[in-house]
Amino acid sequence: MNLDYKVYQPSAFPLRYAVFLLLMLIGPSFALMQLKGFHLSVVFLTVVGVLYWLRARAVDSKQAQLIVLLAVFMSLWLPMHLLSGAISARYFAYCFYFIFTLAIFYFSFRALITLNKKTLFRIIQTFIYIDLLVVLAEVFLNIAFFNYYPLAGSEYQVGSAFWSNMNTNAAVLVLLNSSLYFLNFNRAFYINSLPIMMLSLVVDAKLCFLAAAGQLVLAQLLASGVARVVFSIVMIVVAPILAFVFQKQLGYVLYTFNQALEFLANTEALEAIVSSGNMFSVAIRAYALSEMFEVVSKFSFLNWLFGIGFGNINISFVNNEWGGLIEYFAPHLFYLEMLIYAGFSYYVFYFYVMTILAGRIPWRSTLIALPSLGAIVAISSAVYFLPLYFFFAVLTFWEYEQLQKGDRNEA
Repeated sequence: MNLDYKVYQPSAFPLRYAVFLLLMLIGPSFALMQLKGFHLSVVFLTVVGVLYWLRARAVDSKQAQLIVLLAVFMSLWLPMHLLSGAISARYFAYCFYFIFTLAIFYFSFRALITLNKKTLFRIIQTFIYIDLLVVLAEVFLNIAFFNYYPLAGSEYQVGSAFWSNMNTNAAVLVLLNSSLYFLNFNRAFYINSLPIMMLSLVVDAKLCFLAAAGQLVLAQLLASGVARVVFSIVMIVVAPILAFVFQKQLGYVLYTFNQALEFLANTEALEAIVSSGNMFSVAIRAYALSEMFEVVSKFSFLNWLFGIGFGNINISFVNNEWGGLIEYFAPHLFYLEMLIYAGFSYYVFYFYVMTILAGRIPWRSTLIALPSLGAIVAISSAVYFLPLYFFFAVLTFWEYEQLQKGDRNEA
């Protein structure tokens, strides 16, 4: 096996990567009662991993670097978190999520290396089309289809399609569509953006609407001069029409953001609602944010570097509609959540991982993808949200391709 390469070799078994992508995309809808798509992905990755090690019996240089990097960071996190008293069963569960999603990231990168781009396009675009149709049908009929599928084993919101939650499903669509952009299927990205934005407004996925709109605008700013002119002309015509048609939804987006800001600024009003037990969506999110800000306000220097321990946020409150005391409520702001769990070292770790695989620091793709990465704020937690780590792999693959193009041009 080649131990030192600049150009990755695709796997001789592309089918396993196609199956892997399908398991990841359909999320919790593919389930056997409590055995969800997430668990099935674990089983699939374990089997594939064992077969790989039996066949290869060695690691290449990139894999060796990743293993060493993981060992170094874990050797930093574990002692620091042990000193802070954060070690518990929940801590190790979140450590497992961290390692498993890292495997998702790596397998996603290998899938991008192995699968033909047209195959990748067909898989992603077909899922987007089917998901959009399912959401529209659910909204029109006011039915969540997977509530009638007993093997799914959980309640699905109307307009959530395969991902049980409307915001989560909309975030999946945003990430997948932006993936098409980074895979150079720009036309499909532009065509998909409008229905995804409209759908986000219909199902009240406000942050996903802003993320999709922001990514569309940024993509055009980075395009050619002619493309920018055409886009500007189209927006002059289309934007007022969309604003008129969806004026109620757009007004609610602004109202919601103002309400959240008022709660964060007026903690007494927020505490009054919390103590009443009649929490509603905006208040719950504002309360979760305020609790995390309180944790961060007490950070020491070491906490900023290494956090306070994986899974070590207990946001609790009473909600009469949800049956009383709620503990370990999902933080609803992933980037702040990971800062609390592992400090800035979490982001340093992933930047190193992406740099090892891409061959250079992935700052370009990260900056371009900032609007899409913002969609993650809409979901409860991305600790085990597999499409995010697929998107990380897409950004890494884009950097890798750009570096390869540069090498060929120099040659």
